[in-house]
Amino acid sequence: KFWRSILPKNDISRSFIIEDECVTDPVDISNGFNAHFQSVFTEDNGCEPSFSFNLPCSSLENIPISTSGVLHLLLNIDCKKSAGPDGVPNSFLRRYSLWTSRYLALIFEKSLSSGRVPKLWKSARVVPIFKSGNKQSLLNYRPISLTSTCSKLLEHIVYSHVSEYLECNSIICPQQHGFRRHFSTTTQLLEFTHDIATTLNNKGQVDAIFIDYSKAFDKVSHSKLLLKLKVILKNPLLLDWITDYLKDRSQFVSYGNANSSEATVSSGVPQGSVLGPLLFLLYINDIVDNIPVKVRLYADDCVLYNDIHSANDQLLLNESFARFFNWTKQWQMEINFEKSVFMKFTNKKSPFVFSYGIDEIVLREVSDFKYLGIIFTSNLKWDRHVDYICSRALRKLGYVKRTLKNSSKEVKLTAFKTLVRPILEYGSVVWDVHLKKDINLIDSVQAKAIRFISNRYDRHFSPSSALPTLGLESLSLRRTIERLKLLHRIVNNVSGIECMNYISFSDISRTRRSHPLNIVPFRSRVNCFKNSLFPRTVELWNSIDGATRMLQYDDFVIKLAKVDFL
Repeated sequence: KFWRSILPKNDISRSFIIEDECVTDPVDISNGFNAHFQSVFTEDNGCEPSFSFNLPCSSLENIPISTSGVLHLLLNIDCKKSAGPDGVPNSFLRRYSLWTSRYLALIFEKSLSSGRVPKLWKSARVVPIFKSGNKQSLLNYRPISLTSTCSKLLEHIVYSHVSEYLECNSIICPQQHGFRRHFSTTTQLLEFTHDIATTLNNKGQVDAIFIDYSKAFDKVSHSKLLLKLKVILKNPLLLDWITDYLKDRSQFVSYGNANSSEATVSSGVPQGSVLGPLLFLLYINDIVDNIPVKVRLYADDCVLYNDIHSANDQLLLNESFARFFNWTKQWQMEINFEKSVFMKFTNKKSPFVFSYGIDEIVLREVSDFKYLGIIFTSNLKWDRHVDYICSRALRKLGYVKRTLKNSSKEVKLTAFKTLVRPILEYGSVVWDVHLKKDINLIDSVQAKAIRFISNRYDRHFSPSSALPTLGLESLSLRRTIERLKLLHRIVNNVSGIECMNYISFSDISRTRRSHPLNIVPFRSRVNCFKNSLFPRTVELWNSIDGATRMLQYDDFVIKLAKVDFL
Protein backbone atom coordinates (compact mmCIF):
# COMPACT_ATOMS: atom_id res chain seq x y z
CA LYS A 1 0.00 0.00 0.00
CA PHE A 2 2.88 2.36 0.81
CA TRP A 3 4.46 2.02 -2.63
CA ARG A 4 1.11 2.20 -4.39
CA SER A 5 0.51 5.54 -2.69
CA ILE A 6 3.93 7.05 -3.32
CA LEU A 7 4.94 5.78 -6.74
CA PRO A 8 3.72 8.05 -9.58
CA LYS A 9 0.84 6.55 -11.47
CA ASN A 10 1.15 5.73 -15.17
CA ASP A 11 1.24 9.21 -16.66
CA ILE A 12 -1.62 8.84 -19.12
CA SER A 13 -4.05 11.41 -20.50
CA ARG A 14 -7.84 11.35 -20.08
CA SER A 15 -8.40 12.50 -23.65
CA PHE A 16 -6.70 11.66 -26.94
CA ILE A 17 -6.61 12.94 -30.48
CA ILE A 18 -7.84 10.07 -32.66
CA GLU A 19 -8.45 10.71 -36.36
CA ASP A 20 -8.28 14.49 -35.73
CA GLU A 21 -10.97 14.35 -33.04
CA CYS A 22 -10.70 14.72 -29.27
CA VAL A 23 -11.89 11.43 -27.77
CA THR A 24 -12.72 10.95 -24.08
CA ASP A 25 -14.75 7.72 -24.05
CA PRO A 26 -12.57 4.94 -22.49
CA VAL A 27 -13.85 2.27 -24.89
CA ASP A 28 -13.10 4.42 -27.94
CA ILE A 29 -9.68 5.27 -26.52
CA SER A 30 -8.80 1.62 -25.84
CA ASN A 31 -9.90 0.66 -29.37
CA GLY A 32 -7.93 3.60 -30.77
CA PHE A 33 -4.80 2.41 -28.97
CA ASN A 34 -5.28 -1.15 -30.19
CA ALA A 35 -5.73 -0.01 -33.79
CA HIS A 36 -2.60 2.13 -33.50
CA PHE A 37 -0.49 -0.66 -32.00
CA GLN A 38 -1.76 -3.06 -34.66
CA SER A 39 -0.89 -0.61 -37.45
CA VAL A 40 2.86 -1.01 -36.87
CA PHE A 41 2.82 -4.77 -37.41
CA THR A 42 4.69 -6.15 -40.42
CA GLU A 43 3.12 -8.28 -43.14
CA ASP A 44 5.80 -10.71 -44.27
CA ASN A 45 6.85 -10.15 -47.89
CA GLY A 46 7.66 -13.81 -48.56
CA CYS A 47 11.39 -13.24 -49.13
CA GLU A 48 14.02 -15.37 -47.39
CA PRO A 49 17.26 -13.35 -47.09
CA SER A 50 20.54 -15.18 -46.65
CA PHE A 51 22.26 -15.04 -43.26
CA SER A 52 25.10 -16.65 -41.35
CA PHE A 53 25.68 -17.63 -37.73
CA ASN A 54 28.54 -19.04 -35.71
CA LEU A 55 26.81 -22.40 -35.49
CA PRO A 56 27.83 -25.26 -33.19
CA CYS A 57 28.00 -28.89 -34.26
CA SER A 58 25.60 -30.00 -31.53
CA SER A 59 21.88 -29.29 -31.41
CA LEU A 60 19.81 -28.09 -28.48
CA GLU A 61 18.53 -31.06 -26.50
CA ASN A 62 14.88 -31.46 -25.55
CA ILE A 63 13.93 -29.48 -22.46
CA PRO A 64 13.22 -31.56 -19.33
CA ILE A 65 10.40 -30.59 -16.96
CA SER A 66 10.47 -31.45 -13.26
CA THR A 67 7.91 -30.81 -10.54
CA SER A 68 10.65 -29.49 -8.24
CA GLY A 69 11.76 -27.00 -10.89
CA VAL A 70 8.20 -25.75 -11.41
CA LEU A 71 7.74 -25.51 -7.63
CA HIS A 72 10.87 -23.35 -7.39
CA LEU A 73 9.46 -20.96 -10.01
CA LEU A 74 6.08 -20.82 -8.25
CA LEU A 75 7.67 -19.95 -4.91
CA ASN A 76 9.43 -16.99 -6.55
CA ILE A 77 6.31 -15.50 -8.14
CA ASP A 78 5.73 -11.82 -7.36
CA CYS A 79 2.24 -11.80 -5.83
CA LYS A 80 1.98 -8.03 -6.27
CA LYS A 81 1.84 -8.29 -10.05
CA SER A 82 -1.47 -8.41 -11.88
CA ALA A 83 -2.98 -11.59 -13.26
CA GLY A 84 -2.85 -12.15 -17.00
CA PRO A 85 -5.83 -12.45 -19.34
CA ASP A 86 -6.56 -15.94 -17.98
CA GLY A 87 -7.47 -14.36 -14.64
CA VAL A 88 -5.37 -16.74 -12.52
CA PRO A 89 -4.01 -14.66 -9.59
CA ASN A 90 -0.33 -14.93 -8.73
CA SER A 91 -1.24 -15.20 -5.06
CA PHE A 92 -3.26 -18.36 -5.79
CA LEU A 93 -0.41 -19.98 -7.72
CA ARG A 94 2.07 -19.27 -4.95
CA ARG A 95 -0.19 -20.13 -2.01
CA TYR A 96 -1.06 -23.53 -3.46
CA SER A 97 2.30 -24.10 -5.13
CA LEU A 98 2.74 -27.67 -3.83
CA TRP A 99 -0.54 -28.64 -5.48
CA THR A 100 -0.30 -26.51 -8.64
CA SER A 101 3.32 -27.48 -9.36
CA ARG A 102 2.31 -31.10 -10.06
CA TYR A 103 -0.41 -30.14 -12.52
CA LEU A 104 1.59 -27.39 -14.21
CA ALA A 105 4.53 -29.76 -14.68
CA LEU A 106 2.23 -32.14 -16.55
CA ILE A 107 0.81 -29.29 -18.68
CA PHE A 108 4.29 -27.93 -19.45
CA GLU A 109 5.59 -31.37 -20.44
CA LYS A 110 2.58 -31.99 -22.68
CA SER A 111 2.93 -28.54 -24.26
CA LEU A 112 6.60 -29.04 -25.15
CA SER A 113 6.21 -32.64 -26.33
CA SER A 114 3.26 -31.79 -28.57
CA GLY A 115 4.64 -28.46 -29.78
CA ARG A 116 1.41 -26.71 -28.79
CA VAL A 117 0.71 -23.71 -26.56
CA PRO A 118 -2.70 -23.32 -24.85
CA LYS A 119 -4.79 -20.73 -26.71
CA LEU A 120 -5.46 -18.65 -23.59
CA TRP A 121 -1.70 -18.23 -23.11
CA LYS A 122 -1.45 -16.51 -26.50
CA SER A 123 -3.67 -13.61 -25.48
CA ALA A 124 -2.13 -10.43 -24.07
CA ARG A 125 -3.62 -7.55 -22.17
CA VAL A 126 -1.75 -4.48 -23.39
CA VAL A 127 -1.21 -1.44 -21.19
CA PRO A 128 -0.12 1.82 -22.90
CA ILE A 129 2.91 3.34 -21.16
CA PHE A 130 3.68 7.02 -21.78
CA LYS A 131 7.16 7.77 -23.12
CA SER A 132 7.50 11.52 -23.70
CA GLY A 133 6.02 14.35 -25.72
CA ASN A 134 2.35 15.17 -26.22
CA LYS A 135 0.28 13.05 -23.83
CA GLN A 136 -2.75 13.20 -26.13
CA SER A 137 -0.91 11.56 -29.02
CA LEU A 138 -1.14 7.78 -29.34
CA LEU A 139 2.31 7.86 -30.97
CA ASN A 140 3.91 8.70 -27.63
CA TYR A 141 2.90 5.47 -25.88
CA ARG A 142 4.56 2.07 -25.97
CA PRO A 143 2.64 -1.20 -25.56
CA ILE A 144 3.52 -3.46 -22.65
CA SER A 145 1.97 -6.91 -22.81
CA LEU A 146 0.62 -8.64 -19.71
CA THR A 147 0.40 -12.35 -20.41
CA SER A 148 -0.56 -15.43 -18.41
CA THR A 149 1.70 -16.13 -15.45
CA CYS A 150 1.54 -19.86 -16.21
CA SER A 151 2.80 -19.12 -19.71
CA LYS A 152 5.63 -17.03 -18.28
CA LEU A 153 6.68 -19.90 -16.02
CA LEU A 154 7.06 -22.21 -19.00
CA GLU A 155 8.80 -19.43 -20.93
CA HIS A 156 11.30 -19.13 -18.05
CA ILE A 157 12.15 -22.82 -18.40
CA VAL A 158 12.56 -22.53 -22.18
CA TYR A 159 14.53 -19.28 -21.82
CA SER A 160 16.94 -20.82 -19.30
CA HIS A 161 17.82 -23.76 -21.55
CA VAL A 162 18.00 -21.81 -24.81
CA SER A 163 20.09 -18.95 -23.40
CA GLU A 164 22.55 -21.38 -21.81
CA TYR A 165 22.89 -23.15 -25.16
CA LEU A 166 23.46 -19.85 -26.95
CA GLU A 167 26.08 -18.60 -24.49
CA CYS A 168 27.95 -21.92 -24.26
CA ASN A 169 28.23 -22.00 -28.05
CA SER A 170 29.01 -18.26 -28.43
CA ILE A 171 26.12 -17.76 -30.84
CA ILE A 172 25.08 -14.29 -29.67
CA CYS A 173 27.42 -11.69 -31.19
CA PRO A 174 29.86 -10.19 -28.64
CA GLN A 175 28.74 -6.66 -29.55
CA GLN A 176 25.31 -7.35 -28.03
CA HIS A 177 24.94 -6.41 -24.34
CA GLY A 178 21.15 -6.49 -24.07
CA PHE A 179 19.22 -9.14 -22.11
CA ARG A 180 22.30 -11.25 -21.38
CA ARG A 181 23.71 -12.50 -18.11
CA HIS A 182 26.58 -10.34 -16.76
CA PHE A 183 25.89 -7.70 -19.44
CA SER A 184 24.02 -4.44 -18.97
CA THR A 185 23.69 -0.90 -20.26
CA THR A 186 26.66 -0.08 -18.02
CA THR A 187 28.98 -2.62 -19.68
CA GLN A 188 27.93 -1.39 -23.11
CA LEU A 189 28.42 2.27 -22.17
CA LEU A 190 31.77 1.50 -20.56
CA GLU A 191 33.22 -0.18 -23.66
CA PHE A 192 31.92 2.59 -25.91
CA THR A 193 33.22 5.37 -23.65
CA HIS A 194 36.64 3.75 -23.26
CA ASP A 195 37.02 3.52 -27.04
CA ILE A 196 36.15 7.20 -27.45
CA ALA A 197 38.38 8.34 -24.58
CA THR A 198 41.31 6.30 -25.90
CA THR A 199 41.10 8.00 -29.29
CA LEU A 200 40.83 11.46 -27.71
CA ASN A 201 43.87 10.59 -25.58
CA ASN A 202 45.73 10.02 -28.85
CA LYS A 203 44.53 13.41 -30.15
CA GLY A 204 42.26 11.75 -32.67
CA GLN A 205 38.66 11.95 -33.84
CA VAL A 206 35.80 9.47 -33.62
CA ASP A 207 32.63 9.80 -35.69
CA ALA A 208 29.63 7.94 -34.30
CA ILE A 209 26.22 7.22 -35.85
CA PHE A 210 23.44 6.54 -33.35
CA ILE A 211 20.74 4.47 -35.05
CA ASP A 212 17.13 4.49 -33.86
CA TYR A 213 14.81 1.69 -34.98
CA SER A 214 11.07 2.29 -35.26
CA LYS A 215 8.96 -0.18 -33.24
CA ALA A 216 11.70 -2.79 -33.56
CA PHE A 217 10.16 -5.42 -31.27
CA ASP A 218 6.77 -5.13 -33.03
CA LYS A 219 8.15 -5.46 -36.56
CA VAL A 220 9.88 -8.82 -36.22
CA SER A 221 8.62 -11.06 -39.03
CA HIS A 222 7.54 -14.40 -37.55
CA SER A 223 8.40 -16.43 -40.65
CA LYS A 224 11.84 -14.82 -40.96
CA LEU A 225 12.50 -15.34 -37.25
CA LEU A 226 11.59 -19.02 -37.54
CA LEU A 227 13.90 -19.29 -40.54
CA LYS A 228 16.80 -18.34 -38.27
CA LEU A 229 15.65 -20.42 -35.31
CA LYS A 230 15.52 -23.54 -37.47
CA VAL A 231 19.21 -23.15 -38.25
CA ILE A 232 20.30 -22.04 -34.78
CA LEU A 233 18.45 -24.40 -32.45
CA LYS A 234 18.49 -27.60 -34.54
CA ASN A 235 15.61 -28.94 -32.45
CA PRO A 236 12.45 -29.67 -34.48
CA LEU A 237 10.27 -30.22 -31.39
CA LEU A 238 11.23 -26.89 -29.80
CA LEU A 239 10.90 -25.15 -33.16
CA ASP A 240 7.33 -26.48 -33.42
CA TRP A 241 6.61 -25.15 -29.93
CA ILE A 242 8.02 -21.66 -30.70
CA THR A 243 6.14 -21.65 -34.02
CA ASP A 244 2.90 -22.30 -32.16
CA TYR A 245 3.89 -19.77 -29.47
CA LEU A 246 4.08 -17.05 -32.14
CA LYS A 247 1.08 -18.25 -34.14
CA ASP A 248 -2.47 -16.91 -33.70
CA ARG A 249 -1.56 -14.47 -30.95
CA SER A 250 -4.06 -11.79 -30.01
CA GLN A 251 -4.15 -8.70 -27.85
CA PHE A 252 -6.57 -6.22 -26.35
CA VAL A 253 -5.81 -2.86 -24.76
CA SER A 254 -6.90 -1.87 -21.26
CA TYR A 255 -7.49 1.82 -20.63
CA GLY A 256 -9.15 2.89 -17.40
CA ASN A 257 -11.93 0.40 -16.75
CA ALA A 258 -12.47 -0.35 -20.44
CA ASN A 259 -11.05 -3.04 -22.70
CA SER A 260 -10.78 -2.88 -26.46
CA SER A 261 -11.91 -5.60 -28.80
CA GLU A 262 -9.28 -8.26 -29.55
CA ALA A 263 -6.89 -7.81 -32.46
CA THR A 264 -4.63 -10.31 -34.22
CA VAL A 265 -0.89 -9.95 -33.62
CA SER A 266 0.66 -10.66 -37.02
CA SER A 267 4.29 -9.82 -36.20
CA GLY A 268 6.65 -8.94 -33.40
CA VAL A 269 7.76 -10.50 -30.14
CA PRO A 270 5.60 -9.69 -27.09
CA GLN A 271 7.04 -6.84 -25.02
CA GLY A 272 6.64 -7.86 -21.40
CA SER A 273 7.04 -11.57 -22.13
CA VAL A 274 10.00 -13.69 -21.01
CA LEU A 275 10.95 -15.16 -24.38
CA GLY A 276 10.37 -12.01 -26.44
CA PRO A 277 13.72 -10.30 -25.76
CA LEU A 278 15.73 -13.47 -26.45
CA LEU A 279 13.90 -14.08 -29.73
CA PHE A 280 14.59 -10.47 -30.71
CA LEU A 281 18.33 -10.87 -30.06
CA LEU A 282 18.42 -13.89 -32.36
CA TYR A 283 16.51 -12.01 -35.04
CA ILE A 284 19.02 -9.15 -35.23
CA ASN A 285 22.12 -11.18 -34.33
CA ASP A 286 23.62 -11.15 -37.84
CA ILE A 287 23.17 -7.39 -38.29
CA VAL A 288 26.84 -6.91 -37.36
CA ASP A 289 28.12 -9.26 -40.06
CA ASN A 290 30.48 -7.72 -42.63
CA ILE A 291 30.56 -4.37 -40.80
CA PRO A 292 34.18 -3.12 -40.92
CA VAL A 293 33.74 -0.45 -38.21
CA LYS A 294 32.99 -0.82 -34.50
CA VAL A 295 29.42 -1.68 -33.48
CA ARG A 296 27.80 -1.60 -30.06
CA LEU A 297 24.33 -3.01 -29.42
CA TYR A 298 21.98 -2.99 -26.50
CA ALA A 299 18.92 -4.83 -27.86
CA ASP A 300 17.82 -2.45 -30.66
CA ASP A 301 19.89 0.53 -29.45
CA CYS A 302 22.79 0.70 -31.85
CA VAL A 303 25.83 2.86 -32.44
CA LEU A 304 28.36 2.60 -35.29
CA TYR A 305 31.66 4.42 -34.90
CA ASN A 306 35.10 4.69 -36.43
CA ASP A 307 38.42 6.40 -35.76
CA ILE A 308 38.83 9.12 -38.36
CA HIS A 309 42.28 9.66 -39.82
CA SER A 310 41.16 10.64 -43.32
CA ALA A 311 38.08 11.08 -45.48
CA ASN A 312 38.34 7.38 -46.37
CA ASP A 313 37.55 6.46 -42.76
CA GLN A 314 34.38 8.55 -42.95
CA LEU A 315 33.41 6.92 -46.23
CA LEU A 316 33.90 3.53 -44.59
CA LEU A 317 31.61 4.51 -41.71
CA ASN A 318 28.96 5.74 -44.12
CA GLU A 319 29.25 2.52 -46.13
CA SER A 320 28.76 0.56 -42.90
CA PHE A 321 25.62 2.58 -42.21
CA ALA A 322 24.40 1.72 -45.71
CA ARG A 323 24.96 -1.98 -45.00
CA PHE A 324 22.90 -1.62 -41.82
CA PHE A 325 20.17 0.01 -43.85
CA ASN A 326 20.23 -2.79 -46.43
CA TRP A 327 19.98 -5.42 -43.67
CA THR A 328 17.04 -3.48 -42.24
CA LYS A 329 15.18 -3.56 -45.55
CA GLN A 330 15.89 -7.25 -46.16
CA TRP A 331 14.58 -8.22 -42.73
CA GLN A 332 11.64 -5.79 -42.85
CA MET A 333 12.75 -3.56 -40.01
CA GLU A 334 12.66 0.24 -40.19
CA ILE A 335 15.17 2.95 -39.26
CA ASN A 336 13.78 6.15 -37.78
CA PHE A 337 15.87 8.71 -39.66
CA GLU A 338 14.41 11.62 -37.69
CA LYS A 339 15.86 10.26 -34.44
CA SER A 340 19.06 8.79 -35.91
CA VAL A 341 21.96 11.24 -35.59
CA PHE A 342 25.74 11.45 -35.81
CA MET A 343 28.34 13.09 -33.61
CA LYS A 344 32.02 13.95 -33.90
CA PHE A 345 34.06 13.21 -30.77
CA THR A 346 37.23 15.28 -30.89
CA ASN A 347 39.18 18.14 -29.35
CA LYS A 348 40.62 19.17 -32.71
CA LYS A 349 40.13 22.75 -33.82
CA SER A 350 39.78 21.61 -37.44
CA PRO A 351 38.15 18.17 -37.44
CA PHE A 352 37.36 16.14 -40.53
CA VAL A 353 33.92 17.12 -41.85
CA PHE A 354 31.45 14.74 -43.46
CA SER A 355 27.69 14.48 -44.06
CA TYR A 356 26.45 11.00 -43.23
CA GLY A 357 23.35 9.58 -44.83
CA ILE A 358 21.81 7.30 -47.44
CA ASP A 359 20.70 8.40 -50.90
CA GLU A 360 18.99 11.76 -50.33
CA ILE A 361 18.53 11.27 -46.58
CA VAL A 362 21.12 13.20 -44.56
CA LEU A 363 21.55 12.50 -40.86
CA ARG A 364 21.43 15.38 -38.42
CA GLU A 365 24.69 16.25 -36.64
CA VAL A 366 24.52 16.91 -32.88
CA SER A 367 27.01 18.13 -30.29
CA ASP A 368 25.40 16.17 -27.46
CA PHE A 369 23.19 13.09 -27.36
CA LYS A 370 21.50 10.96 -24.70
CA TYR A 371 22.49 7.35 -25.32
CA LEU A 372 21.20 4.63 -22.99
CA GLY A 373 20.37 7.27 -20.41
CA ILE A 374 23.78 9.03 -20.43
CA ILE A 375 24.33 12.40 -22.11
CA PHE A 376 27.46 12.35 -24.26
CA THR A 377 29.12 15.51 -25.55
CA SER A 378 31.60 15.87 -28.40
CA ASN A 379 34.49 16.54 -25.96
CA LEU A 380 33.44 13.71 -23.60
CA LYS A 381 32.83 16.01 -20.65
CA TRP A 382 30.04 15.21 -18.21
CA ASP A 383 28.78 18.62 -17.06
CA ARG A 384 25.61 18.42 -19.19
CA HIS A 385 24.86 14.95 -17.88
CA VAL A 386 25.34 16.14 -14.30
CA ASP A 387 22.97 19.06 -14.93
CA TYR A 388 20.46 16.63 -16.40
CA ILE A 389 20.48 14.09 -13.56
CA CYS A 390 20.45 16.78 -10.87
CA SER A 391 17.45 18.44 -12.49
CA ARG A 392 15.60 15.11 -12.67
CA ALA A 393 16.54 14.17 -9.10
CA LEU A 394 15.38 17.54 -7.75
CA ARG A 395 12.03 17.14 -9.49
CA LYS A 396 11.66 13.69 -7.99
CA LEU A 397 12.70 15.01 -4.58
CA GLY A 398 10.08 17.74 -4.88
CA TYR A 399 7.46 15.07 -5.55
CA VAL A 400 8.64 13.09 -2.49
CA LYS A 401 8.49 16.22 -0.33
CA ARG A 402 4.93 16.98 -1.38
CA THR A 403 3.80 13.39 -0.92
CA LEU A 404 5.59 12.56 2.35
CA LYS A 405 5.81 15.91 4.14
CA ASN A 406 4.10 14.48 7.24
CA SER A 407 5.79 11.07 7.17
CA SER A 408 8.38 9.66 9.55
CA LYS A 409 12.13 9.98 9.08
CA GLU A 410 12.38 6.29 8.17
CA VAL A 411 9.78 6.59 5.42
CA LYS A 412 11.44 9.70 3.96
CA LEU A 413 14.84 7.99 4.03
CA THR A 414 13.48 4.93 2.22
CA ALA A 415 11.87 7.13 -0.43
CA PHE A 416 15.16 8.99 -1.00
CA LYS A 417 17.14 5.77 -1.36
CA THR A 418 14.71 4.17 -3.79
CA LEU A 419 13.34 7.09 -5.82
CA VAL A 420 15.92 9.90 -5.81
CA ARG A 421 19.40 8.50 -5.28
CA PRO A 422 19.25 5.97 -8.17
CA ILE A 423 18.77 8.90 -10.58
CA LEU A 424 22.07 10.37 -9.36
CA GLU A 425 23.93 7.07 -9.59
CA TYR A 426 22.80 5.36 -12.79
CA GLY A 427 25.84 4.52 -14.90
CA SER A 428 28.13 6.42 -12.52
CA VAL A 429 31.08 4.11 -13.22
CA VAL A 430 31.06 5.55 -16.73
CA TRP A 431 30.82 9.26 -15.91
CA ASP A 432 32.12 9.59 -12.33
CA VAL A 433 33.08 13.26 -12.29
CA HIS A 434 36.31 14.73 -10.91
CA LEU A 435 35.63 18.48 -11.11
CA LYS A 436 34.66 20.03 -7.78
CA LYS A 437 31.76 21.99 -9.27
CA ASP A 438 30.14 18.83 -10.61
CA ILE A 439 30.73 16.90 -7.39
CA ASN A 440 29.24 19.74 -5.35
CA LEU A 441 26.18 19.99 -7.61
CA ILE A 442 25.41 16.29 -7.14
CA ASP A 443 26.07 16.50 -3.40
CA SER A 444 23.71 19.47 -3.10
CA VAL A 445 20.78 17.23 -4.08
CA GLN A 446 21.57 14.78 -1.29
CA ALA A 447 22.05 17.71 1.11
CA LYS A 448 18.55 18.98 0.32
CA ALA A 449 17.20 15.48 0.85
CA ILE A 450 18.96 15.16 4.23
CA ARG A 451 17.44 18.44 5.40
CA PHE A 452 14.01 17.14 4.41
CA ILE A 453 14.56 13.74 6.04
CA SER A 454 15.87 15.32 9.25
CA ASN A 455 13.36 18.19 9.13
CA ARG A 456 16.24 20.59 9.73
CA TYR A 457 16.35 23.74 7.62
CA ASP A 458 18.32 26.04 9.92
CA ARG A 459 21.68 27.32 8.72
CA HIS A 460 23.53 25.75 11.66
CA PHE A 461 22.63 22.24 10.51
CA SER A 462 25.31 20.42 8.50
CA PRO A 463 23.86 17.76 6.15
CA SER A 464 27.26 16.08 5.77
CA SER A 465 27.56 15.57 9.53
CA ALA A 466 24.19 13.79 9.52
CA LEU A 467 25.33 11.12 7.04
CA PRO A 468 26.45 8.54 9.67
CA THR A 469 23.31 9.08 11.75
CA LEU A 470 21.10 8.30 8.74
CA GLY A 471 23.25 5.40 7.58
CA LEU A 472 24.20 7.26 4.38
CA GLU A 473 27.57 7.70 2.68
CA SER A 474 28.87 10.52 0.53
CA LEU A 475 27.82 10.04 -3.08
CA SER A 476 31.42 10.49 -4.21
CA LEU A 477 32.53 7.60 -1.99
CA ARG A 478 29.70 5.42 -3.29
CA ARG A 479 30.79 6.11 -6.88
CA THR A 480 34.39 5.22 -6.02
CA ILE A 481 33.34 1.93 -4.45
CA GLU A 482 31.14 1.10 -7.46
CA ARG A 483 34.12 1.59 -9.78
CA LEU A 484 36.26 -0.74 -7.68
CA LYS A 485 33.50 -3.34 -7.48
CA LEU A 486 33.15 -3.32 -11.26
CA LEU A 487 36.91 -3.59 -11.77
CA HIS A 488 36.96 -6.58 -9.41
CA ARG A 489 34.29 -8.28 -11.54
CA ILE A 490 36.19 -7.46 -14.73
CA VAL A 491 39.47 -8.84 -13.33
CA ASN A 492 37.65 -12.04 -12.36
CA ASN A 493 35.84 -12.27 -15.73
CA VAL A 494 32.29 -12.11 -14.36
CA SER A 495 31.24 -8.78 -15.82
CA GLY A 496 30.69 -9.58 -19.50
CA ILE A 497 33.69 -7.38 -20.35
CA GLU A 498 36.73 -9.24 -21.68
CA CYS A 499 39.42 -8.40 -19.14
CA MET A 500 42.47 -8.71 -21.38
CA ASN A 501 41.00 -6.33 -23.97
CA TYR A 502 41.32 -3.45 -21.53
CA ILE A 503 43.95 -4.13 -18.88
CA SER A 504 47.36 -5.80 -18.55
CA PHE A 505 48.85 -7.22 -15.38
CA SER A 506 52.33 -6.27 -14.17
CA ASP A 507 55.29 -8.61 -14.57
CA ILE A 508 55.73 -9.92 -11.01
CA SER A 509 59.30 -11.06 -11.74
CA ARG A 510 60.60 -7.49 -11.96
CA THR A 511 60.37 -6.54 -8.29
CA ARG A 512 59.69 -8.18 -4.94
CA ARG A 513 56.89 -5.69 -4.22
CA SER A 514 54.92 -6.67 -7.31
CA HIS A 515 51.64 -8.51 -6.89
CA PRO A 516 49.97 -10.78 -9.48
CA LEU A 517 46.88 -8.54 -9.44
CA ASN A 518 48.80 -5.31 -10.01
CA ILE A 519 47.56 -3.70 -13.22
CA VAL A 520 49.83 -1.75 -15.56
CA PRO A 521 48.94 1.96 -15.20
CA PHE A 522 47.65 3.90 -18.19
CA ARG A 523 49.44 6.86 -19.75
CA SER A 524 47.07 9.80 -19.97
CA ARG A 525 47.44 12.92 -22.08
CA VAL A 526 43.95 14.39 -21.67
CA ASN A 527 41.62 14.66 -18.69
CA CYS A 528 38.70 12.79 -20.25
CA PHE A 529 40.90 9.69 -20.51
CA LYS A 530 42.75 10.21 -17.24
CA ASN A 531 39.46 10.35 -15.34
CA SER A 532 37.71 7.55 -17.22
CA LEU A 533 37.08 4.25 -15.48
CA PHE A 534 40.18 2.21 -16.24
CA PRO A 535 43.00 4.78 -15.81
CA ARG A 536 41.39 6.34 -12.73
CA THR A 537 40.36 3.11 -11.01
CA VAL A 538 43.50 1.12 -11.78
CA GLU A 539 45.58 3.61 -9.80
CA LEU A 540 43.26 3.16 -6.82
CA TRP A 541 43.13 -0.61 -7.30
CA ASN A 542 46.91 -0.93 -7.17
CA SER A 543 46.99 1.04 -3.89
CA ILE A 544 44.78 -1.52 -2.13
CA ASP A 545 46.64 -4.34 -0.38
CA GLY A 546 46.97 -7.54 -2.38
CA ALA A 547 45.14 -9.70 0.15
CA THR A 548 42.01 -7.57 -0.22
CA ARG A 549 42.14 -7.75 -4.01
CA MET A 550 42.39 -11.55 -3.84
CA LEU A 551 39.13 -11.85 -1.89
CA GLN A 552 35.94 -13.25 -3.37
CA TYR A 553 33.51 -10.58 -4.55
CA ASP A 554 31.21 -10.48 -1.49
CA ASP A 555 34.16 -10.39 0.93
CA PHE A 556 35.87 -7.75 -1.23
CA VAL A 557 32.78 -5.51 -1.00
CA ILE A 558 32.67 -5.90 2.79
CA LYS A 559 36.37 -5.04 3.03
CA LEU A 560 35.95 -1.93 0.85
CA ALA A 561 33.54 -0.49 3.41
CA LYS A 562 36.45 -0.40 5.88
CA VAL A 563 39.00 1.19 3.53
CA ASP A 564 39.76 4.89 3.92
CA PHE A 565 39.98 6.35 0.39
CA LEU A 566 40.78 9.90 1.50
